Formats: sequence, C-alpha cells, structure tokens
Amino acid sequence: MKAVTVKQIKDELHHRSHRELMDLCLRLSRFKKENKELITYLLFESQNEELFIQRVKEYIDESFDQINTKSYYYIRKSIRKILTQIKRYIRYSKKKETEVELLMHFCWRLGSHAPPISKSTRLVNIYNRQLTLIEKAISSLHEDLLWDKRDRKIPKSGIKTNFKAATPTAVSTFSHGIRKSQNKFFNAIARGKKSAYRPHAIKEPYAEEYPDRNDRWHA
Repeated sequence: MKAVTVKQIKDELHHRSHRELMDLCLRLSRFKKENKELITYLLFESQNEELFIQRVKEYIDESFDQINTKSYYYIRKSIRKILTQIKRYIRYSKKKETEVELLMHFCWRLGSHAPPISKSTRLVNIYNRQLTLIEKAISSLHEDLLWDKRDRKIPKSGIKTNFKAATPTAVSTFSHGIRKSQNKFFNAIARGKKSAYRPHAIKEPYAEEYPDRNDRWHA
C-alpha cells in the first residue's frame, strides 16, 4: 500500500466528525509506542517544556547509572540506545532550546563517564558529533531565546546552581577546548606516552554538583 501525501490526509480529515477524529487518534496511539509518546507529549507535556526537559534529564541520569561497564561493547550499545531515545524526544518537541539542553546534558554525562570514553574511538566520535549539533542548534536560536542566568535544581543532588547564559561564542570556545585537549591526548598516545588526561572537561554549569564523578576520571 502506497501512503498518500500529508495534504491529502489533511483534506480528508476536514470531512471527518469529532468522534471519528478521536477514534483515529486512539487507534494511532495503540499502533506504535512512538505515536503514544508523541500524543502524550502534545496533550500533557508541551504546555510545560521545562518539566518535560527535567524529566528527560532524569531519564538520561538513570540510564547512565544503569550502564554495564564491564565491556566497551556494552557501553557503546547502551549509549546508542540512550541517544536514540533522546533524539526521539527532541523530535517530539521540535524546539531548539530543548535540543540544546538535552544534548548538552547527554554530552556532560558521556564525557564524565567511567571508564573513560577516550579508550573508544566510536564513543569519542559520538561525543564530537553531538558537540557539532549543539553548536548548530545554538547558532539558530534567536538572541531572546538564549539561556538567561537562572536557578536550576539538578536531579538527585537537589542543589541549586546558576545556569549561566550560553551563547554561540561560548559554546564554540567550549567545544574547541575539548577537541584541542582530545587531540593532545591522542597525540601523546601515538608517541607512546601515557597521559593522565581524560576528555571529560565539559564545563557544564552544574558539573560541579557531581564531584564524585569527576574524581573518578582523575583517578
């Protein structure tokens, strides 16, 4: 069966009754999990984007805490699964501010993960790709939508912290510094030297709220 165009669907929906439209929505929600999640977002989450972002961040934290760290194979598999779900939530929202906040939180958790991602080229590539997407998303934001300084509670810690304004220049400098440090690390490896560096220095405004995770990386 060949699917019709969106315009044809839109025209047909104009001729359906309220009851028929409700039945169609309910049937779509039962057909696929993603449909149900999207309808849930549109009906219950879209009115409070901050709460939606907070819940997704909690999901990210819980998922990272449950990663099997016995092998990089399991780590990569779990990371890809988490990132796929985050991208799905971003598609539901379609807001660049949401995309930036969620991807930055993901990158911070990935960069501060133990064992270090520097030992896996695939994980480093995933990390760098998300940084590029963050830069692109922030560059498309209007100045009025750039993050203002505000108080934010971090999941689990419950400590308030100032969420400093993020500008395209700041993010560009931030990612450039990380990549420069990563290149320094890999060059040292190529020369046969051991380095204490780990590419974890994501200066997320609330990174200081998890000193235990940062300490593990310096060990």
